[in-house]
Amino acid sequence: MAEDSIFSDGPQEFFQTYFVNEGSCDAQSILPVGDHYDCHCTCGSWDVTVTDPDVGLELARRHTRSTP
Repeated sequence: MAEDSIFSDGPQEFFQTYFVNEGSCDAQSILPVGDHYDCHCTCGSWDVTVTDPDVGLELARRHTRSTP
């Protein structure tokens, strides 16, 4: 019997879960786009652009700590 795990999901299945749960801070992304990084959260209320991925990671951590 296969165990149900997000680690066995493909990328599309993994992210589909978060689109269904919009409004929750379940996942953040820091994506390279040209010379900058677009940072997003599944809650839909956090989107920033940074030039350093480490700054994006720190901002994502602050965001999730500040969200109830």
